[in-house]
Amino acid sequence: MNEDFTNEERKKKQITQKNKTMKWDRNDWQGRSKKQVENNNQILALTVIIGIGTFVIALIVQSLLGL
Repeated sequence: MNEDFTNEERKKKQITQKNKTMKWDRNDWQGRSKKQVENNNQILALTVIIGIGTFVIALIVQSLLGL
């Protein structure tokens, strides 16, 4: 196996890879409407609430049944 890159070439490659990384813009909805994004956030929140509720109910049932 031969050494492909010198230190200088490695640094250049790292710099170009950093430049390819997109910066996140909170105001950019990536091709979706604002309403779609808001609905998605509401569904996500509802899913988390239902998941936590189900977990708590399962813990209560488990403690009542003594499993």
